[in-house]
Amino acid sequence: MTKLTKLFSLLLALFCCIITANAQQVTGKVTAAKDGAPLIAVNITVKETNTGTVSDADGMFNVNASPGNTLVFSYIGFKTIEVT
Repeated sequence: MTKLTKLFSLLLALFCCIITANAQQVTGKVTAAKDGAPLIAVNITVKETNTGTVSDADGMFNVNASPGNTLVFSYIGFKTIEVT
């Protein structure tokens, strides 16, 4: 490896560590506003990223997001909601 390649690899690894350090685990429960019932298989994505998850049988979810990110909740038959 050349010195430039080694330097680039080191900087890339450092950049990835910084991004990971800023991410936080966001945990929550998705429920219907009408009766409070848990919503199963709601898509939860971090806006403008490729990060996302789906709520489980109890409506619970976990997703990595950085402070200030917007979470987008979408579910068939329901209005899509964005929460910062």
